[in-house]
Amino acid sequence: REDTIEINCHGRQLSLPSFAAEAVRFALGHGRFTVRDLPGELDDPGRLVLVRRLVREGLLRVCDRA
Repeated sequence: REDTIEINCHGRQLSLPSFAAEAVRFALGHGRFTVRDLPGELDDPGRLVLVRRLVREGLLRVCDRA
């Protein structure tokens, strides 16, 4: 579908809005980043929602700053 992106991981399928695609690619392609580093169309609250969802789904983990 044009309005969503699909992520298949851990035997599950996750659907997200297509406007989050750039931020998702960045998040899954970088070892470490801060929420504010996410590119794309999302505003700050939207970035937080996305990261929390990816953490909840087991695709990201929260690390201490080092």
